[in-house]
Amino acid sequence: MVGTFYQRPSPDEPPYVEVGSEVEVDAPLCLVEVMKLYTTIYARTRGRIARICANDAELVEYDQILFIIDPA
Repeated sequence: MVGTFYQRPSPDEPPYVEVGSEVEVDAPLCLVEVMKLYTTIYARTRGRIARICANDAELVEYDQILFIIDPA
């Protein structure tokens, strides 16, 4: 299913992560909204955000890569 990618919890708050951010396992990375249901996407590995592969408020698809994390 297609959803909308959001980098921040609300428009007036900072992004969950940026390129260069250090993350731990289960750290929140973004939200994906599908039919008004918001799902938080969490890091599966510890490391540094090397790249954010989607743009804020962009449509994303199942199995699309959203982040590249360099393992720590």
